[in-house]
Amino acid sequence: MLNALGERETGRKTGDNSQYKFENPELGFLGKYQFAEILLIRLGYYKAKVYYGNGADKNYWRGTWTNKRGIDSKTKLLNSPEVQEAAIREAFAVYWQDINYLLKQRRKSVNEYLGQQRKFNDNGKSKNVKITLSGLMAAAHLRGPVPGTSQFLFFQER
Repeated sequence: MLNALGERETGRKTGDNSQYKFENPELGFLGKYQFAEILLIRLGYYKAKVYYGNGADKNYWRGTWTNKRGIDSKTKLLNSPEVQEAAIREAFAVYWQDINYLLKQRRKSVNEYLGQQRKFNDNGKSKNVKITLSGLMAAAHLRGPVPGTSQFLFFQER
């Protein structure tokens, strides 16, 4: 799943170490998993008051690095595959907390959704997906746990 996510995020094949050094030229996301400032802030790697979605129109990386796991610069992050792999796993733990928090507010459990089929519209095409834990984590990373992934879970309940 992580290899597929890395390929989707960078457009580069698994095993191509340039995935880790990839920087999105338009929006400034970084690395194999296209980390955003806000995610690295939440994970404790970075500090900034202005960031993409909060006063900035892209990830400019004008804040400061915390030296967590030895990462004190954008360059260090881009040259640290092992840290990027650890950080995506940390992100999944955060996403899991976010999703479960929302589910508990609705008196629901993730177990009520796992294995269910959901229909969605993908650029005019109707598609079906089976809800899996890895799929939820990938969706949370790509669209955000709230509202993106949570809206998808609750879509057919309304």
